[in-house]
Amino acid sequence: LSPDVTGVDQASGTGATGLGFWIADNVFVDPCGPALGEVAPVGPSVDDLASALENLPFYTVTPATDVTLAGLPGMQLEITAPADVPGCSGDTFAWSTPTGDRKFLTAGEHALMTILDVRGTRLIVYAVDFPGASDADRAALEAVVESIRFDAP
Repeated sequence: LSPDVTGVDQASGTGATGLGFWIADNVFVDPCGPALGEVAPVGPSVDDLASALENLPFYTVTPATDVTLAGLPGMQLEITAPADVPGCSGDTFAWSTPTGDRKFLTAGEHALMTILDVRGTRLIVYAVDFPGASDADRAALEAVVESIRFDAP
């Protein structure tokens, strides 16, 4: 997708789960309003990003918890986009990357987000499911996330 984003999705119309990897540096102040370009300052740590995401308006976000993934410590939280946000037309935006990509969420989108510090780069592992995804699809996605490993370059 870009230097800051990559991902894989199920074939369209199959219940839709996916896995994305994002390098995030900013969180939007208003995910759908006229201030879309305005971002909240986010410090450099995993905890800073987790805290900023916990405070996003409109979304349902669980408190971040400490986790280990691929042998790396991180923070994990869940985010769900509402079916409708008054005043918004269409998708809502949560964060941006250093190269300007924007992560948008569609109505009902749910994700387990794991934020890691991978050799000095703050990385979001974004395991997403959409309305209609089966329990089997979600379990398969969880198994993929648990299998992630990072090798030295």
